[in-house]
Parts: sequence; C-alpha cells; structure tokens
Amino acid sequence: MLPGSDTDPDATATSGSPTPEPGAPTSAGHAVAAHELAAFAGRALHADRGGRYAVGESIGRGGMGEVFVARDLDIGRAVAVKRMRSAAPTTEATARFLREARIQGWLEHPAIVPVHDLGIDASGRPFFTMKRLTGTTLAAILARPRDPAQLRRLLRALVEVCLAVEFAHASGVIHRDLKPGNIMLGDFGEVYVLDWGVARIVGVDDITADGDSADSAERMTQPGAILGTPAYMAPEQRRGALDVGPAADVYSLGCILFEILAGQPLAPTASERAMPIDPIDPRPSARGVDVAPELEAACVAAIAADPAARPSARALSDRLQHYLDGDRDAEQRRALAADHVRAATAALAGDGPDADRRAAAMRRAGQALALDPTSTAAAQIVSRLVLEPPPIAPPEVTQLLADRDRETITRQGYLAARSLGTSAVIVALLMWLFVRSWPLTLAVFAVFAASAAHAYRTSRANRTFRPLDIAYILGSNVVILVLLSRLFGVYLIVPAIATAAMSGLAVLPPLLGAYNRVWLAFAAGLVIPAVLETAGVWARTTTFAANGVVIAPLGTEVPAGAELLVLAAVLALLYAAGRYVRDLATANRAAQARLELQAWHLRQLIPPAA
Repeated sequence: MLPGSDTDPDATATSGSPTPEPGAPTSAGHAVAAHELAAFAGRALHADRGGRYAVGESIGRGGMGEVFVARDLDIGRAVAVKRMRSAAPTTEATARFLREARIQGWLEHPAIVPVHDLGIDASGRPFFTMKRLTGTTLAAILARPRDPAQLRRLLRALVEVCLAVEFAHASGVIHRDLKPGNIMLGDFGEVYVLDWGVARIVGVDDITADGDSADSAERMTQPGAILGTPAYMAPEQRRGALDVGPAADVYSLGCILFEILAGQPLAPTASERAMPIDPIDPRPSARGVDVAPELEAACVAAIAADPAARPSARALSDRLQHYLDGDRDAEQRRALAADHVRAATAALAGDGPDADRRAAAMRRAGQALALDPTSTAAAQIVSRLVLEPPPIAPPEVTQLLADRDRETITRQGYLAARSLGTSAVIVALLMWLFVRSWPLTLAVFAVFAASAAHAYRTSRANRTFRPLDIAYILGSNVVILVLLSRLFGVYLIVPAIATAAMSGLAVLPPLLGAYNRVWLAFAAGLVIPAVLETAGVWARTTTFAANGVVIAPLGTEVPAGAELLVLAAVLALLYAAGRYVRDLATANRAAQARLELQAWHLRQLIPPAA
C-alpha cells in the first residue's frame, strides 16, 4: 500500500472507468472528473497476491518506469507490465506513474493500449499491466530510407492517431508528448498511441518537481519542469504555458505529418533543448519533396504558430481521410497550376542561357499539367518546347551526343578493322596471280596492317577522334591508294576499293562535318599516281589506245584466266562495302525508331484540346 492510505487494498483491484459526474460530457465516452485525480492520495493499491504475473525480460525503459513481458497466470494471456524503476520513488514520481495508469485506463479507445490491472509488487513498487503489443514504432519506420510507396499506409495510421487524440481531448486529456516514438504500428494493422506519462487533465493542476500542484509560471519554467519533447512541442508549450490545450497536441500531430511527408523532422532533434530561433518553414515541399497540395495545406494549418488557427484533431483527421478517399480540391489545384504556368512563361521570357530557361519552363509546365491536366496554357508550353528544338543544344545533350559518338566509333572501329582485313585478303588473292615486286607488295601489306591496328586501338580506347587520328586515317588511305595503284593499275580495282573505303569513313561522327577533306584525300590517292604516270615520272600501268585499254600492273603479272580471279575479288569487295553500309543504315534506322517512339509518347501527354 502507498504510505498514508487507509482504503481496502481490494477496492481498486478491478476498477474500470470512473463513473462520470452528473452533467459531465459524454460525446467521446466521459469527461475525466477533477476529483478523481485528487482521490489518488486517498486510495490503496492491491498487492500482487499469490504471484499472479510471471514476469519475464525487460522490453523497454524510460526515465520513470520499466516495461517487462509477463504472463497473466489467472487468465493465461501475455501482457506487458510497467513498473516504477526506483525502489523508493518520490511522491511526485508515484503520482505521475499512477496518473499515467489511470488516464490510460480511463481512455478506452482501440488506438489506446488498454490497462488490465493496477497494483504494487512484492517489493512495494507500483505497477500496472496492459495489453502486450507487437509492432514497430513510427520513429523506426521513418528512420529507414524514404519509401514513397508506404505514404498511404502511414497517412492511414495517422488518421487513427488523430481520432484517438480527439477522443482524449473530448475526455479532457491532453497528451503533451506526441511524437513518432510514441506511435506504434501493430503487425496486424493496429495503431496505438503510447506513453501518457506527461498527459495533462483539463481542470486539474499539474504536478511539479516538489510534488505540489503548479500554481505559477515560474515553477513550470524551472529547469526540467517543461514536459515533452521540444522538437515536437507547440510554441506555447515550449514557453511553459500552464494552460496548454488540445491545440498543442494538434501542433505535434502536424510535426509528425511533416516528417511523414518530408522524410525529415520539422525541427532538429539531436539536442532536446536546441530549438531554432528563426521561424521554420512549415511546408514539406520546401525540403525538396513533391507533396500533394491538400496534404501540404493540412500540414501548414496544423503547425500554425497561433493555437487558435490550428484545426482540431478530428478536422485534421478528416482532411487526411478526404485525401485518402481521393477527394481533391479542384479549385486549389487550378490556382496552383495557373501559378506554375505564369512561372513557366516568365522563365521563357527571362534572361540567362536558353537551355536553363527552357528546362525551368518545362518543369513548371509539367507541374501545372500534373495539377490540372486540362490546362490548355500548360499544354501549349509543353507542345512548344517539345516540338521546337532549341537553337543551341544544351550541355547535357552535347555530352549525350559525344557519348553516342564514342559508341559509334567503337562499333565502326571494329567494322573498319574487319573491312581492312577483307581488303588484305582480296589483295592476297590478287597477288596469287604472280608477284612481280616484293618490296611494293610488302609495303602494301605493312600499310594495311598499320591501319587495321590503328582502327582496333581506336575502338578499344572508347574516345572521340583527335586531330592526329583524323590526319593518320586520311593519310594512310592516300598511301594505300597510291601503292595499290602501282600494284594493280589506276583505273580498275583501285577506284572500287576507294569508293568502298570512302563510304565508311564519310559516315564517321568526327568526319561528318569534314566531307570535303575526306573526298580530297581519296581523290589525291587516285589522282597522284595518274598524274605521275601521265607526266612520265612513273612507269605506266594503264595505256589507252584506239582499240582498247591495256593494263600492265607493276606489282603482278596477269596470266591467262585471271578474269575469274579479278571478278571474284571485285565481288568480295562489293559484298564487304555493301555489308558495311547496311550495318550503318540498320543502326540509324533503330535510332530513328526510338526517336519516333519517344515523340509519340510525348504527344500522348498533351491534351487533345491543345
């Protein structure tokens, strides 16, 4: 028994909710009568007779009490036992502990943990038993990486919390320490509001450190006298006001809603007393997250600095439920969409780089369409930006094109190496006729090998062509054409080889803007030997006469029946050149198909009225 108690120990053993006084409010159950709290000092607690509870391990500890798992041997059910930690608790600590048990027992609501029993253990310490919970606190859920997919689940849980808090307010109880750590989501869909240890009963004086009722602001503002968690406290609660009412709990609910939406607390929580001096922006969107305007408006209203401007817990619950039911404030969304359209128009007309202005306008217009899909003005801006490309490509697009060029160079480097190898085989086939000049023949193969090696290295380097690479490629092709002209003559096989090689080089991304240089290089490879032969500097390989053209290549002798070999070489060259061009065209066709598909998808985003 408590010291000074003269009441029968069994008097409160099975007590439930106290009978309300005549005329007490009953809208949410019953109002807590002020005289019930005063009666604490004149009542006794029963002892745990016969060891009714088999107590197990500790599952939680606070500043005043400790919670254990236990088994109710009389009924055979699992329970939780909360017991005072101190073996010799002060009067004030005992009063707070008992008040927590009585308040939690009074508030019979599905989201408030029911109290089964209240008594003292064998060591004389007060305890009470309650339903054993299994689940996860909201604080633990919010500490995980932000998952937008669970937003609706958390909002549904907060709706239940708001209704439980509204029930407590209707019963005359203010929680005063609502925070994610005091909200539990059960394993089977239950939601519970925990820890009523610092709750205030309307109309009953608070309990201060000396055990007396608080009768002055000075006592409430003494060090340690302000109860609750500062990061979730309403401004009036942090100032130590004695008449903290339901609006303070609504502010805490707004802080919880902010944390759910923004993925981070409204105020810093590292230090219990380190509260920011400057006002905090109550909009979750200010933290860089996308939030439905209905939810943001509800959050801002609940966190209002003026307690009178905050909605009730039920009104906050209704706003969240309306959102979950799919109700939308169409007028508000149209107004927000119009704001985004004006911002998009201003961005297009503003100063700064064209790419930045277009990007800002596209973002704003896209947000406007998300809020109001029927907005013709937003659709027109999106249509204009999509269908009218900028005069100068943005840096991101330039970089993307450079990456695509590197991929093309890698792919075409392999193709070039393959083509050069094919050409080498053709030359070898033609050389099979009969080699007349080994130095010339070896020089041709050396240049082919060097060019193939360079093409392979370039493809492996995964980079764009440097000026030196371009000069090497063009110069090596000139040398190859000149040597082949001496080997086979100027006017038969070599022009076909030149045409095939030039077709491949002309479509390389680094050479797309330098077609004239490519043409001049290949033209030089054909013109130089022809001019030198005509001028008599080199011996002629081709002679034009009235009765025909005589080809006398310097590197080979042409035996009888060489026509078939020449025809085979030309056909192989024709296949290699056509296959190379076909591979390039296939890649371009696939790229065009991707672009058309993307454009079609974009057109589906634009309302038909636009």
